Amino acid sequence: MRILNLFFVYRVHFIFIALWILSSTFVMASESFESPTSVEDTNLKVVKLLNKITDNSLRSIESTGGFNYRYRSGLLSPFRFNVYVGKLSKKSEDSIVRIEATKNGEAKLLKTIIEGELNKNSATYKFEQALVPKYHLVSQSLNIISPAASVFYNSSNSPFYTTSDTVIKMSTYVMIDLAIIALAAFYINNNNVGEKSVYDDLLGKQGPKRGMFDPESSHGGLVLAALIIPRIYRSVEGFHDTAAQNRIAELSYTYRF
Repeated sequence: MRILNLFFVYRVHFIFIALWILSSTFVMASESFESPTSVEDTNLKVVKLLNKITDNSLRSIESTGGFNYRYRSGLLSPFRFNVYVGKLSKKSEDSIVRIEATKNGEAKLLKTIIEGELNKNSATYKFEQALVPKYHLVSQSLNIISPAASVFYNSSNSPFYTTSDTVIKMSTYVMIDLAIIALAAFYINNNNVGEKSVYDDLLGKQGPKRGMFDPESSHGGLVLAALIIPRIYRSVEGFHDTAAQNRIAELSYTYRF
C-alpha cells in the first residue's frame, strides 16, 4: 500500500520512469554480410543506396565502433538504423557490412536490400512479393483503442516485423495497460478516499464518484493520463512503421515473406 501511495504522490516521476522502461524494452537487432569488393567501393555503394532509401536523410557518425565507416538514419527519417562498413580482416581485401535496427525484421530487410545491390551475382535469395502500403489513419486510430492493435496492423504482411518482434511489442503494450489499470483499481478500491463506489452510485447516494475512468473522479484523470503515455510512444513508433514501409513500397522493392 505504501508503494501505491508513493505512486500517486510522485506520479510525474513514475511517468518518466515508465517512459524510460518502455523505450529500453526495444533493443537493437543486427545483421551482417560480407562483400567481395574493397571497403572504399563498398562504402560508396552503401552510401548511395542508403541515401536513396532515406531520401538523403543520412548522417555520418565519427564513432565507428572499430569499423571504417558508420552511418545513421537522420532525425526526420522514418527508418531507425546504424550501418557499419569495415574491412573483413587484416589479410583480406573483402569488406563487411553490419546493420543495426530497432526490429529484427527491419534489420533483415535492410540487409536483404543492401546485400542484393552489392552482391547481385552471388545473392542466393530472390524478391517475390510487393509491399502493401499502410495507412497512418488506421494505425493511429487503432493506437487510441490499444497500442497492441496498432502493432498488429503495422506488422501484418510487413517484412519490418518478424513474428518475435510482433509478439514482444504487442505483449509489452498489453502488459503496460493491464499494469496501469490493475494498480489504479487496487489503490482506489483499497483507500478511503471519500468517494462513492459503483454500488453507491446505483443507490443514488450523494458524493464524488470513485470511477476509475470518470473525469469527475479525483483519480480518473490520473488513470487516463497514465494510459495516454504508451499511446503517445506508440503514435511516434507507428508513424515510423507506416512511413518506412510506404517508402520501401514507393521504391518498388519486393520481398519474400
